[in-house]
Amino acid sequence: MTIDDACREVDRLKLLLRSEIPQLAFESELHFPDVFFCDAWDKDVPAPGISKRSGVYLVLDECGRAIYIGKATKNNLAAEIYNRKFKTVTSKDPVRFGNSELAQFADDPAVAEKIRAGKVKLGAFVIEPPELSSLVEVFLQTMCWRRRDDQWWPRCNRRIG
Repeated sequence: MTIDDACREVDRLKLLLRSEIPQLAFESELHFPDVFFCDAWDKDVPAPGISKRSGVYLVLDECGRAIYIGKATKNNLAAEIYNRKFKTVTSKDPVRFGNSELAQFADDPAVAEKIRAGKVKLGAFVIEPPELSSLVEVFLQTMCWRRRDDQWWPRCNRRIG
């Protein structure tokens, strides 16, 4: 799944819920700086002003395919991404990240190395109301799973949800 695929799927879910279950209608706002994390880790990535918001984030490989889809539901998007998925910076020249949960979940040592080197990109959907972030996360993961091929299943997700 690419960021464009994710946008289409989120829009499709929004339309479906508005027409079928209006109580679950939500708004989304995409933030995708299209830079490698190692080049922007010390800035407000994926976007200024969203670190204390809730939403769904995608970690993308160098080809722009999602290798992980996760959520932050407690107004802690930045903390979820930085603390759990990249841990601490272990060196700055070149930038290196610790052996995070995300790197440990990688199904291939080369993917884990790219994560530790920060050679991945981040995209995030801010979701309002925040309580629906889990629904959006599971929907995106399910759309990946439904395709059942390496290009669509996020390589670092171990399960849906």
